Amino acid sequence: MAQLLPSSAELRGINMDTTKFPPPSTLPPNISLLQHNALKSFPEEMRGSFDMVHIRLIGSGMRKEDWKTLATNAFTLLLPGGYIHWEEAGDTSWKYVPPSHAFDEWSRIRLMWSIKVGRNPFMPAQLPLVLRDAGFTDVDEKVWNTFSVEGIMRESMRKIATEVSRPVMPSILESGGVDTLQTTRDMDRFESEMKRDIQDGALIGVSLTWFWGRHP
Repeated sequence: MAQLLPSSAELRGINMDTTKFPPPSTLPPNISLLQHNALKSFPEEMRGSFDMVHIRLIGSGMRKEDWKTLATNAFTLLLPGGYIHWEEAGDTSWKYVPPSHAFDEWSRIRLMWSIKVGRNPFMPAQLPLVLRDAGFTDVDEKVWNTFSVEGIMRESMRKIATEVSRPVMPSILESGGVDTLQTTRDMDRFESEMKRDIQDGALIGVSLTWFWGRHP
């Protein structure tokens, strides 16, 4: 984005985990990075100073009450007339063609675990309601699916499907397990069966939803 905007535009990246930050020497001079938990109030000097706030794919770490908190905190950052742009994919956003027993079982376990640990299984579908409650106007959304791309992102989605699932499994075990995912042996079985289905030709797609709203 820094390459597309004028050099006078100021861009600030915010994350609570600084290991996600690239080396400062690789950043253009108009980009700065800040360690901050967005579920906490932002510093006073940052409030009402941004034309746009962009949030991307953080739903997997959000509990039910966190959505409203984050939307409210983001609202405070914006100047009047500023916009929020929020991109998410929910637990029910994934599609497998032809149907895969392994992926269907994993989808069911992931959803059951989400409910168990206090996540909202209806997100991000309910995000427009949250944005309006936080004070945003002109709220709208657009859905984009990887199947709509020529070549349907075949190789990229195969890689994503397996790499995304494996890191989540230990968290499920740490919380006591869910249904047929109770041990590390179960983890290995899931990973093996999903890779087998991919090798046999299963196609994986995901719907990403873009939401936006304006600070009046």
